[in-house]
Amino acid sequence: MTNENKNAFGAVNHSWLARCRSVKFFLPPLLVALIAATTYIHGVGGGFVFDDMPLVETDPFYQSSDTTILDCWKRCYWRKGMAIGQHRPLTLLSFLLNARLTGVYSPGFRFVNLLLHICVSILVWRLFAVLGAGRLAAFFAAALFAVHPLHVEAVTPTSGRAELLCAFFVLLGLLSYIAHCRPTGSGIDSGALFARGALLPGVFLLFACWSKENGAVLLPLCALYDFVLGGAWLGLFRNNPTQWAKGVILRYWALAAALLVAALSRVYGIGALTPKVGRASFVDNPLINASFWDRQISAFSMQGLALCKFFWPETLSHDYSYAQLDIVRSLADSRFLVAIGGLVLLPPFIFLVCGKRSRRLGFFLYLSYIVCVIPAGNFIIPTGTIFGERLFYLPSVFLCLGVVMAVVGACRIAVAKTLPLGRRRRTARMVAAALLSLMVGLCSIRAAVRVLDWKDADTMTIKGVETARYSVKTWNNLAVMFAHQNRLVHAIAACDEALSIYPKYVTAMKNKAYYLIALKRYREAERQLRAVILLDSRDPEIYNKLGGLLARAGKLEEAKGMLERSLSLDPEQKITRDALAAVNEDMRTKRLIK
Repeated sequence: MTNENKNAFGAVNHSWLARCRSVKFFLPPLLVALIAATTYIHGVGGGFVFDDMPLVETDPFYQSSDTTILDCWKRCYWRKGMAIGQHRPLTLLSFLLNARLTGVYSPGFRFVNLLLHICVSILVWRLFAVLGAGRLAAFFAAALFAVHPLHVEAVTPTSGRAELLCAFFVLLGLLSYIAHCRPTGSGIDSGALFARGALLPGVFLLFACWSKENGAVLLPLCALYDFVLGGAWLGLFRNNPTQWAKGVILRYWALAAALLVAALSRVYGIGALTPKVGRASFVDNPLINASFWDRQISAFSMQGLALCKFFWPETLSHDYSYAQLDIVRSLADSRFLVAIGGLVLLPPFIFLVCGKRSRRLGFFLYLSYIVCVIPAGNFIIPTGTIFGERLFYLPSVFLCLGVVMAVVGACRIAVAKTLPLGRRRRTARMVAAALLSLMVGLCSIRAAVRVLDWKDADTMTIKGVETARYSVKTWNNLAVMFAHQNRLVHAIAACDEALSIYPKYVTAMKNKAYYLIALKRYREAERQLRAVILLDSRDPEIYNKLGGLLARAGKLEEAKGMLERSLSLDPEQKITRDALAAVNEDMRTKRLIK
């Protein structure tokens, strides 16, 4: 073969190898995307359910042509009357753009959610590949994350958008930090750190915080990467503390600045730095009124529940409110012991089954999981719910790889005892791939079934009663469903079931009163409305209803007082003003007759 032919053959061979490498690089993320899309695609056609309705469907903010992009930074996450001090302007902007593009149409919102989830799953694969987890572990960890049924609550309903956006920007920020801020033993390139290493992660941190408050975890995640996986960075600390301190400032200045900007924008937008948790419902989160230590014990116990749901997601529910999950006050409580067993015993297990090269990575994954759990776990301040499956979306990123690494390590140990040295590695990888494929397949099937529960409010209501029979909210939701079907007797029975769990649940009391009025059981409705006023005297509609019942019963003086009280709460009620004028006229007529 001539030199010319050899060169031509070499060029062709090199081009062919380059194409093979390209296919090998793009095949895993494409498979992850396909697995995620196949699992979730049949949930795109569902309607708005529960939180989606007040958050998007009935909020005039997204239907008004006068709404501007800047308005997203000037309001709370929830509309007026429901706000509890959450500031998520980037999530609101995504809703606004979604509404402008597709209209306030649930499948359009759900489709965007699915695209975001696919992007997050691909970023999970890329992160683990960059961290050196290995191609097998990186792929299966991303696949497991993409199809895990615990993530359905974040992916399928519109209200899960904040979790998806937050995870998307946190992972982008961590990847950009790793790519441009790799420490070197010789020193710190301040110019590169300023231009590339620090600025871009800071931007992603700001976007993550604007998507959901939990985005602040990006800063400690970057620090964990430095101090757990950055061996050269630690070496610089030992050899040159002055240079190390300079590097800390250069590496974290933009991240710290992003947190400051997020805080200032929050004060500008809603006038408060922290959420107004006192206005959140006790029914959603009984930890609001709990003591500090009871809250810590309960919050820790809820993480045990999360681990149980992760490893055995047979029973899932959209509702874990009072009294489905109550306060844990004792260290001897079984729920607390389960959490101890999971969070304390899991790291040693991973440490034992993983090889020496993977142990530091396993330690990083464990600490990262803890960091991501803390903000939404009621440890720092009480949040909107005692527990929610959607809150596990970002923390499970790191748990997925930990589980996959444990399976791969266990297979390597088991195979090593039965086969000669030459075949151990390949056989161990094949066995691990088979087990992980089975795990991903089962999770995909469970998630696909779970997605069907989110078809509409009725399917979610029925599934809620099946899976959370002790939740006061699930029974109230069932009452609303029966009322829409004009089955008012059944609706009242469902309200009674809710009130047997929590007798002071005002929403169920109001609904029961309205259903009694529809059935013309006026005396029972009057007693129910009076009981509501003793618990909640801020709703003008209650005074309107009671005023109408009293006027009907001829109690005009008391009816007048109720309508006046309603107008004092909301003076813009034209119908109430007309009703008050009619009552005054009846009172004058009655006096004239006398």
